[in-house]
Order: sequence, then C-alpha cells, then structure tokens
Amino acid sequence: MIDPIPTTQYPIFYPCSSAVEFEDLDTQACELLGYPDAGANNYCNQLVDVNGIIYFTVNIEVLSLFTQSQLDTCIQYESIVLPSNSLIEN
Repeated sequence: MIDPIPTTQYPIFYPCSSAVEFEDLDTQACELLGYPDAGANNYCNQLVDVNGIIYFTVNIEVLSLFTQSQLDTCIQYESIVLPSNSLIEN
C-alpha cells in the first residue's frame, strides 16, 4: 500500500487517459469504500479542463488504487484550467 505523502495536500487530481479509465477508477473506488451499489453510486464527479482532460479526485482513502508513477502525475486543483464558459445562458 502506498503511504500518503506527508507534504501533499489532498485531494490531488489524476489525469485520466479516457472517460473509460475514469469510470473504471470510480467503480473501483466505490467497491473499495464499500458503497452498496458501485455501479449506481459515484465516488467523485469528473473535472474536465479546457483541453478535455478528465481528472479523477484522489483522496487518502483511495490511494491504494494507484501506483506511485500514477500518483506522480497528479496535480493540485489550482493547476487545473477549467473552461470559463457558463453553463447558464442568459
């Protein structure tokens, strides 16, 4: 098991290679945490940046789903550039 990095502020965000990878991680996280219906529940929502990269939220309780090299690619929320367009049209 990977130990939390003492100097890291959680959550951190893992850049998924695809929507399928995000869904797989979400299902694994639900199963790991004992959610009653992993297919129906979500561990986290997708964060999608301006380039279309989907980020998975990594908290201490799901670190075991990741290798050290995957964790090394994670970034802090402040580093994600979110789209500036509003979902609400006037």
